[in-house]
Amino acid sequence: MNALTTDWTARSFDVPLGFLGSGSYLAQIYEDAKDAATEPTHVTIRSRTVTASQTLHIQLAPGGGCAIRFIPAKKR
Repeated sequence: MNALTTDWTARSFDVPLGFLGSGSYLAQIYEDAKDAATEPTHVTIRSRTVTASQTLHIQLAPGGGCAIRFIPAKKR
């Protein structure tokens, strides 16, 4: 699991996923909800399939954070 936190400045940035091995991964993303600046306990959880050639865009609320869990995708 990778975790990111910020100070009291909202920010956004991209996370290159080149550190992942070959194949596909399920990224479970726990991030600040859109209203987290005023409701800091609100969290959004989303999942998407990613590979090492992709980049994730992360938006952090003031005082917020994000955690991402990468799970190798099952081959069919």
